[in-house]
Amino acid sequence: MAQGSVLQITLSDETWEFVHGKVTSGANASEQEAVLELIEEARLDAMEQALFEQEEVIPAYEESLANPSSAIPIDQVRRNLEAAIRERSKAS
Repeated sequence: MAQGSVLQITLSDETWEFVHGKVTSGANASEQEAVLELIEEARLDAMEQALFEQEEVIPAYEESLANPSSAIPIDQVRRNLEAAIRERSKAS
């Protein structure tokens, strides 16, 4: 972003209350600082999730190359994912 540029974002009421609370509690000096902290936390969470997925996906991929008979057909993978999504939806 060029110097002097302005970026406007819209926060949900819940997020705004959280950001405002961070400022009034003294945890952050400004709303901008609190929002930047939230963005950084989200970025780190995404990186952590990607690394976690690599730790699971890469070994499974290597196993499927070494032992193709252990591979699960794509149709079964889809059914497993759909079932997991349904279960997660019920839990929330």
